Amino acid sequence: MVLSLDWQILMGEARKRAIAHDLEDDRRGFFHAVMAPIFGLTAAEIEDAITDQRRDRGIDAFFFDERHGALELHLMNFKFTDKLANAESFFPGTEIDKVISFLREFLGQRPQLLNSCNDLLVPKIKYVWQRFQSPFFRVSLHFCSNQTRFMLDDRRRLDAAVAEFSFVSVYEHDTTSLVERYVRARSPDATGTLQLLETQYFERTDGNVRGVVATIQAHDLVHLIRDARNSKEIRRDLFNENIRLYLGSKNAVNKSIIETASGDGAADFWYLNNGITIVCDKYAFNKGVSSPAIRLTNPQIVNGGQTANALFEVSAVAEERLKKVSVLVRIYEATRADLKTVVAASTNNQTRIDSRDLKSNDQIQKRIEISLEQSGYFYERKVDQHIEKPAAKRIDALRAGQAYLSYYGYLPDKARTQSDKIFDEWYDRVFDKSFSAERLLTAYKCLQLVDERKKLVKKRLRDGYGASEPDEFLVEGNFHVLYVMGQICLRDRQEITDFEVAKTKLDEAINVTRTVASKYRHKSFYRFFRSVDARELLFSEIFNIPDGGQLSFLSD
Repeated sequence: MVLSLDWQILMGEARKRAIAHDLEDDRRGFFHAVMAPIFGLTAAEIEDAITDQRRDRGIDAFFFDERHGALELHLMNFKFTDKLANAESFFPGTEIDKVISFLREFLGQRPQLLNSCNDLLVPKIKYVWQRFQSPFFRVSLHFCSNQTRFMLDDRRRLDAAVAEFSFVSVYEHDTTSLVERYVRARSPDATGTLQLLETQYFERTDGNVRGVVATIQAHDLVHLIRDARNSKEIRRDLFNENIRLYLGSKNAVNKSIIETASGDGAADFWYLNNGITIVCDKYAFNKGVSSPAIRLTNPQIVNGGQTANALFEVSAVAEERLKKVSVLVRIYEATRADLKTVVAASTNNQTRIDSRDLKSNDQIQKRIEISLEQSGYFYERKVDQHIEKPAAKRIDALRAGQAYLSYYGYLPDKARTQSDKIFDEWYDRVFDKSFSAERLLTAYKCLQLVDERKKLVKKRLRDGYGASEPDEFLVEGNFHVLYVMGQICLRDRQEITDFEVAKTKLDEAINVTRTVASKYRHKSFYRFFRSVDARELLFSEIFNIPDGGQLSFLSD
């Protein structure tokens, strides 16, 4: 049963995002209301993933996640109604046949699939096919609706259909589950409890920092991370990331964790595993007693997420085995705002909090926010931080980093394919001493000009003009056009940081990119603009030389 209040909340979220991101309607806003909290994507990244139009084969969004080394394909099917009277409708079972038919042809790399798909979907399919000859990545099917889930018989039919693929998972996102996610995100405090084993714990205190190193039992950890509303699901809020982070039971490391925990060597688990690291706002327990319960306020598992997820999988099939499994745990109470960031960044990278989130409270990011605010812009250190402000005046930090990397760093391919590194290993090079709000604004505003052209192209593609659309390359090549705008300024010996100068280079930049890209259309633009070759060929075209040779401040 769909509560009227839940439906209204979800519609309000869809409408808010439609307005904030200048989307065409509430239905499009619903796509964003689902994908943003699940995957942590920006509005631009969501738009790039959407394939919804005629001949989409039931795949309304195709998101291949390569961030943080996790290879996972998310295929999404959406159903939306703007009438409360239809909110009780079940998800249509006919969509199962569409998606499963697509999945089989896609995984079988059947050439006829390309002839039946639209111009937004085809390049994404080609990219995955050309890069991976066998599906060693995970596939997740998402059925999303502001109505209710499948009828029981339809869900059984869906589960039977995907059973032949060990690497395929199914997720249903209906009105109730989506609103529960919003409610959890707004909760001021989350709590959890762990039972420390016997007297095997050690506490250290240094001023405003303290921590506990202890041993816990695996089934206690599973209880902590299990969703109280659905015992088959994990509390994703404990990881500050979403389903993309767990690499699955087929991953070699996780397979080993599962085999150890469920096998004869369960008693050795403590010695073989690196354990779990948790940061929290506060912890409390009775010292000096055996097996005390420790209460955690706003806990976050910043390291050991793969272990936690793997043990959760074991609990589903062999929970009794976990009684023999002990786990090392490190718990840090961080009252200093920066300490959480340092702990999360310093522990090893099995499962990472998103690097953009880690840097959101960095002093440089705060200074950028203040500086841009003085110019009338709202810098979003966190996703949708200023969602109530006009879309034209909001600057997303990740998008800004991509623009800066393309325009001043001469790396448009990296801006597209490795954006997660902007706030990680490339951070000090992007936000260096030469960085200024003025330089950032020029790059960002130039990207906005390119994206306006891109938006028009995507509309023409949705209207069915793909075969005759000369600027189809803009869908995947927008960062490269931005790069070309900057290079033309340098060629003409004009100031690259002056927006009034740079914006006059837009048409020439599009013409240059069109000339080069048209020669490689057969390779698919999706793949072409993810290669180093595209950048070097564009450089050669701009400066009329045999090959590139420009120096980048980052190595390839």
